[in-house]
Amino acid sequence: MLPVGAWLVLATGSLDRTGRQSGGHVNSAVTRAVHYMCVQFGGKGDSPGDVHARWEKDVHLGAGSVPLHVALKFQHPADQLLDSVTVSGCLLDVGVEASHRFSEDHTDVTMAYSLPGGTQLTADANVAASDGSTSCSLQEVSAFHVAGPFNVQPAWLPAANVFRLKLGRGAMRRRCPVSLQADVKPGSHLPNNYEIGVRHQFGRGRKLRARLLLPEDAPGRKAWLEYQDDTLDKRAVWFVKAALSLDGASSKVPELSLRRAWQW
Repeated sequence: MLPVGAWLVLATGSLDRTGRQSGGHVNSAVTRAVHYMCVQFGGKGDSPGDVHARWEKDVHLGAGSVPLHVALKFQHPADQLLDSVTVSGCLLDVGVEASHRFSEDHTDVTMAYSLPGGTQLTADANVAASDGSTSCSLQEVSAFHVAGPFNVQPAWLPAANVFRLKLGRGAMRRRCPVSLQADVKPGSHLPNNYEIGVRHQFGRGRKLRARLLLPEDAPGRKAWLEYQDDTLDKRAVWFVKAALSLDGASSKVPELSLRRAWQW
């Protein structure tokens, strides 16, 4: 429900979701703990909405004060109130993030490394335990590179046997004003899935995001648009989102939702 952004590995450390350098000032209120809550009205499901919450904190382990970032995510209604636990940090020059989702009983592990030329290598794996045994599967290997006014991120998804190419405008991953993603299966002459994204900033505190999803399977085709405003309410951020299915059904009723989020 909530776009939480992406973490970016630099040569000297990692930049976490709060937008600050991990291992920063331990006496600052933001570094001690970050509390976040989001309430949604409308959307999918039988219930009229849901509540998401997140608690984050920088911790230091051992005499060497190894900095780690811990995030606990909660969701209601759900089978379990505690949805996931995420721990991130750096091992030498490699950024590592491990997130365990209790509802799905598996752990996602991401490792990233920045090459001297600015290219960032990322590997995503899934670790699952079943019947007393543990299995690990590689989900995605990608490389992110800025080429002039554009950025390019080729990726290989072994589990899905898909080659993915992402193109964006600007130097920031997942923050591009215009982006294009295409999936190609081996042996196919044309892409199987398309995804087009648009972002726009209306001055300070107001944003507009839109995305067009055109997967190979018709039921997954849809378009959504979200407006974000933190000028209406000084204590919170409001989100208005509309999603429309493009699966060819005769009755197309947009799905509307309203969210209020605040962080302290």
